Amino acid sequence: MEDTSTRHRPRRNSRAPAALCGDTLTADHLWSVVDAGGGYAKLVNKNSGLVLGIDGMSTSSGAQALQWDDSGTADHLWSIVAEDGSTPFTS
Repeated sequence: MEDTSTRHRPRRNSRAPAALCGDTLTADHLWSVVDAGGGYAKLVNKNSGLVLGIDGMSTSSGAQALQWDDSGTADHLWSIVAEDGSTPFTS
């Protein structure tokens, strides 16, 4: 089945930084949590349609989070853990 989660959304610059800032209630501050299977999710920005990933697929502390076209790489997959320790995307 084809993933249509970003097909009709406006595209912006891939590699745009994901910044932490106050909420202005604009679309660039909205993210969808999309089940990617296997206990992982993708975070998709409503404004750009791009997924949240890590520059260079780094696992180092302090690595920059960027918005990317969804190329299916592991740095686009996030494990969501609730405060009670449960993982809502575990199959």
